[in-house]
Amino acid sequence: MNDMTYIMSGASMALKPGMGDKQDGDIYSGMVTDTIKEFDSGVNYEIMFNAYNEVNAMVNYFSKYNYFGTKWHADSGGLQMITLGKEITEELKEKVYRVQAQYSSYAMCFDELPIHVLELKGKQSRIDLSGRRYIEEWAKQRALNTGNNVKRQIEVFREMKSDSKVFLICQGNNVTDFVEYYNNAMSVIPKEYYSSMAGIALSAACTGLGRLEAIQMLGSYGFMDIPKEIGNKLHVLGFGSIKRLWPLLLLKESGYINKDITFDSSSHAIKPILGEFEGDDGRTYKFGTEPHGEETLLQQGNTHEKDIIEGNEFLYEKYGHILKQYYDMDFEEFFEIVGCSDVSTSARYNLDCKRQVTTNLYHRWLMAFQSCYKFGKDIIQTRKDMREGIFDSGIPAMNDLINVKTKEDFIKWFKGFKNVMPSNPITRCKTLEDVEKKTIAALPI
Repeated sequence: MNDMTYIMSGASMALKPGMGDKQDGDIYSGMVTDTIKEFDSGVNYEIMFNAYNEVNAMVNYFSKYNYFGTKWHADSGGLQMITLGKEITEELKEKVYRVQAQYSSYAMCFDELPIHVLELKGKQSRIDLSGRRYIEEWAKQRALNTGNNVKRQIEVFREMKSDSKVFLICQGNNVTDFVEYYNNAMSVIPKEYYSSMAGIALSAACTGLGRLEAIQMLGSYGFMDIPKEIGNKLHVLGFGSIKRLWPLLLLKESGYINKDITFDSSSHAIKPILGEFEGDDGRTYKFGTEPHGEETLLQQGNTHEKDIIEGNEFLYEKYGHILKQYYDMDFEEFFEIVGCSDVSTSARYNLDCKRQVTTNLYHRWLMAFQSCYKFGKDIIQTRKDMREGIFDSGIPAMNDLINVKTKEDFIKWFKGFKNVMPSNPITRCKTLEDVEKKTIAALPI
C-alpha cells in the first residue's frame, strides 16, 4: 500500500479550464483519467485547487468532468489573500469553507501566521522570506485563532453534510514553536470534531528555507501528542523537489514519522507554462515559451528543434495508446497538432477543430503529469537507496537522520549537528517593537 501522496497544486496551470464548446471535455477528462489510472509511479497522485482564486475553474470545469478521475484537495487561499493585500473577513472564510465542503476530499484551514512582513511584494512574497519577521508574542493568539478557524470550518462541513476532512496547519520558527502552536490550536477544537480532521500540516512559512529549518519543522511532529481520533496523515506544504524531501524521506524510513505522508507543490503544474518536462531518463525536454512553427523545425541540428521532435516522440510513444482510444491518431497527426503551434499563449486552445483543441489540452497536461510521474519514481528510488544504506546527500549530518527514531534521538541529533547544517532562518523577534530596534531573539530547539 502506498504511504505517500504527491498533490499537484496550481491545477489550472496544467488542466487549462474555460474552453467551453471549443473542446470535447468528456474525451479530455477520459484521457486524463485513464492516464492517472494506468501510470502509477509508486507515489499516489492527487490534485489541489485554490478555493479562493480557482473557484470558478472548479465549479465550471473540474467538477463537471468527474474531477478528472482523482481526489482533490482544497487550499484556503489565505496566503494568496495576504500577498494580494486582501482583508480576510469572516464572510470570506465562510465562502471558502462552502467551496471546500462541496468540491474537495481534503481541505486546508485558514492558518494565522505570527509574522510581520516589512514589505509586500505581491506573489513574490510567497517565496522571498527576507522581509519576514517572526514575532514571539503573537504566536499564542494566532494559534488560538487558527484553532477557532478549524472549529468553524468543521461546523460548516457538517452543516453541509460534507465528507471532506480538514488539515490543521501548524506554524513555528523552531521545534518548540510548532508544538506550542499545535497545543494552543487544539485547545479550542472540541474532541467530537477530531473525526473530521485528516491530520496535521506543517508549514515553513515562519521557519525559513534552509535545510536545518526544514528538519526542525519535521522533527516537531514527533513531539506533538496527536489523538488517535484524528486522521493518520501528515501533510508538508510546498515540498516539490527531491533535495527538499530528503529529510522527510529519511525520517520516514527511520520510523520517526510513521504516518501517511502527503505533500504538495506547484513546481510540476507550471511545466506547461515553462514549455518543458522531464523524461523517464531524467532528460529535460525544452519546447520553449515562444511560438514556433515549421521554419523552426527546419533548422537542422538545432537543440530546440531536437527537443520539440524527440520530446513529442517520447510523449506519443508512452501515452499515445491512450490518445488512440479516443482519437485514431498516428504520430504524424499528433505532431502536426502539437509540434508546430504556439505553446505560450491560448492560441492553440482557440481553434475551430475540437479534435485539435482537445489534443493540445491533453498534451499540455501530459507535460505536467509526466514531470510528476518522474518525480514519484525518483522518490521511490531514493527511499530504496535509503533502505539499502547507499543513499548519500553529500551532507553527513543529513545522512544521520536515518538513525533518528525517537524524540530523544532527535534532540541528540539537533544538539550534535545544528551548527553544521545549512541554515537560512526567518529572523525572530520577541515583540513588534524589537523589529524596529533590530533586536533578534534567541533561537532554541
